[in-house]
Amino acid sequence: MVVLAGLTAVGGTTATFAQAVHARRRAVGVYRATGANRLRLVRILLTDACRLSIPAIIVAIIAALLTLRLLALAGLFTVFGVRLSPQIPLPILLLAAGSALVLMCLSVLIAAMPYLVSEPTAVQRGTTPIEPEESWGERL
Repeated sequence: MVVLAGLTAVGGTTATFAQAVHARRRAVGVYRATGANRLRLVRILLTDACRLSIPAIIVAIIAALLTLRLLALAGLFTVFGVRLSPQIPLPILLLAAGSALVLMCLSVLIAAMPYLVSEPTAVQRGTTPIEPEESWGERL
């Protein structure tokens, strides 16, 4: 179940960032056409993703901590007479935030790969094949 949840998170995050990268397709094509190298493009895309992800991670952690506190106040952490501790150590919170950032970076890289390996004109047209297309005459 944990692996399935992890794969679902990776897939959902990649799909979200793929949509964001696709929305900037023309800008990426302009950067490529004006001579920007792939590393600069990755840096630009990761910066944009961080602008979205870091506030979202902070809000999610705060919401999770508030929910945890409310459940503890309601007494829902008592199971068979044993009270579970609602305290989350700081290293666990940092691990969760770091994991979310790593997931974000991988998702952006996966989503941006077709735009990084294609020609700038193909990126601007919206056709981003991994390998150049052949004409019918060259195949025969």
